[in-house]
Amino acid sequence: MGTASGISLSGDLHVYPFGCPARSDLVARRYEHLLDENNLEEILCLTRLCSEQTLTEELATTLDVVGRPTVKTLTSLATEILRTLIPSIEILSDHERIELLAEHLSEHEWGTDYLANAAQQGSFQQDVGRLLIEMESRDALSPEIYESTALQEIAAVGQEFQTLLETNEYVDEPSLVPLATAALRTAIEEDETPDAIAEREVLVIADFEEFAQTERQFLEMIAEAADATVCALAERRSRLLSSWREAGSVEEMADGLEIIPEEDTTESPALPQTIGRYLVTGDRPETTTADGAVRVIEAPTFKQQLTLIADEIERLCRTSEYTYSDITIGYQDSSAPIERTIRLLRRHGIPTTAVTLSRLGDDPAVRELHDVITVCAESTDEETSNACRERLLEIEGATEDILTDIRDVSSAIDGLWMWIGATDLKDRIGTNWEEIETRDQFRQLRKVLELAEFLESEPRLDSTWDACHTAVERAFKYSSTRLENIETDRADGGVQVRTIYGLKHTTSKAVFLPNVTDQDYPFTPDLTALIPTSRLRTESAFPTLTTQSVRDVAETFETATETVDDPFYAYFTQVSRRLLGIGACAASDQLYFGVPRENADSLGTYHQPSRFLTELVDTFDAIEPLASDGETPIASHGGASEFVVEHVDETLEEVRRAAVGGDSVDLDAYEQELRAIETLLEKPEAATVRDAIEARIDFRHGRVRRD
Repeated sequence: MGTASGISLSGDLHVYPFGCPARSDLVARRYEHLLDENNLEEILCLTRLCSEQTLTEELATTLDVVGRPTVKTLTSLATEILRTLIPSIEILSDHERIELLAEHLSEHEWGTDYLANAAQQGSFQQDVGRLLIEMESRDALSPEIYESTALQEIAAVGQEFQTLLETNEYVDEPSLVPLATAALRTAIEEDETPDAIAEREVLVIADFEEFAQTERQFLEMIAEAADATVCALAERRSRLLSSWREAGSVEEMADGLEIIPEEDTTESPALPQTIGRYLVTGDRPETTTADGAVRVIEAPTFKQQLTLIADEIERLCRTSEYTYSDITIGYQDSSAPIERTIRLLRRHGIPTTAVTLSRLGDDPAVRELHDVITVCAESTDEETSNACRERLLEIEGATEDILTDIRDVSSAIDGLWMWIGATDLKDRIGTNWEEIETRDQFRQLRKVLELAEFLESEPRLDSTWDACHTAVERAFKYSSTRLENIETDRADGGVQVRTIYGLKHTTSKAVFLPNVTDQDYPFTPDLTALIPTSRLRTESAFPTLTTQSVRDVAETFETATETVDDPFYAYFTQVSRRLLGIGACAASDQLYFGVPRENADSLGTYHQPSRFLTELVDTFDAIEPLASDGETPIASHGGASEFVVEHVDETLEEVRRAAVGGDSVDLDAYEQELRAIETLLEKPEAATVRDAIEARIDFRHGRVRRD
């Protein structure tokens, strides 16, 4: 902690109480003081979790100056430094990195028996890749820092992989900050500091509390290269990302900065902020304001929870006070069902966009290209290939001759471009989907094409249809770590679905926090599937903090008042509580906690409301229920088609389960229900619902058209 980190910074650290004014307002105040002695272009503002775009715009609006302030996230600055100092480097996308790493891992013979056995599991390469993301991002690839022989070997493999990337002038995203730190250190020694750094006199740090040791080492190197002073801002008790890396208060992270306590200048907060502050600090005001509202949405299942949320969003947007862009849905982290949420809300006619890195396999246009790749790959089984072919041939303009010609081309990327041109895929996306969905689909389509192009250009990889099929399948399964998969820029045009980490420095008029159950709040950290957590709790160098003490819990979280029997779990219980509190603070007017009683992924598994939510209900009388007994009216657009199709789906699923389990079902009753639905859909007034159902069937088969 503190100076024990070996980091030395010069300047001030302004520490504000939790619940201070918007971070952009605080940064603007610091700028106003600094501009008395500095020009605007001499100041560089750095951030970890603020939106680079939003903070720039808000500062430009607030400050009475000519020009725009320079605001950069740490990763964007690291990218700029590396490209300046090493112009020939290429920064790999996540999916490109995966392919090179998979090739590298396939050639490695594991010397540790434990890993050699684990390597037989299908998820092994992905698990190693996820762990290496954490090790790389924390500059923790030295084998000697670990006690476990398994971790030592994984770190050694990570070092070998980094050597491979360096030899071929590649950089992967997890290594950006550590590599930029090293490159800047070399530049200082050789007196070759980039002009974009050397011209700075002051470094303003918008959210210093989120700078863990790796980020502070980068900051130290930037300050040394520029010979600049640091003006850092931090909010007490609000550490999120950095709390996964280090224990302690923000003051203990000062690393030589002069700590300047700031006073709370906020006015009486609305009820959602009061609730959030209580979760984070444990402080309950003597009186609560009548402004704002907090409600609990209870539902039997995850789907019904989302249906109630959709109905409430429509109710809000029918008033003149709300638009879709005023509403945000916040999940615990990127492992949450974000894509499923988007699909369900869009089926209800609610424009929705994700501010997170989404999975490729959830996109209809990508699934269409996957069908093409599957048909052309020789290694796929005949049944799967035929099913994909049937779906493709239903598309206007698609013929067997086109598929034959595509299969015969020399590389997958050439064949994919042939398919896109022959079937007017881009035109179909632009014509048949709304603007938000169109933007999302083009972004995901670009990722698949860039991956196929990388397979073609990289000599270590294979560009055949079979290799492309393997790569895309791997991309479908890929998910980054919960701490690295965070997007902070806001996408306009609809309801935002994002993680609470990305919500930290934002405000929306209405915020919905789904799945506030005993499973997610508090969560049990799943650090890696490779090694049991119990064995990691002696590894002080592990990228995620695993060696917490009772003192660490008390000094990091003032809400930790209970007797601590297990510091590790007590620590992350408090991380969960703080996360929920910061999510609540993002709501300026309306806050909703969603509580599904049944697990979204494991039917028959039931949950209780989070202990934190129970405590809130017992503490604040103003929290209101918005409960459902399962018989809610169909209020939102798309609700009727959702009800009909989900009913058909559930009927067919019951039949499939009965066939597998040997149970009996009343097929006559099911047939009568399906015929009744068919009869209703034949009526003229059901045309809208009928079209919606047809669109949903197309969606499920991967055909690109409006949902």
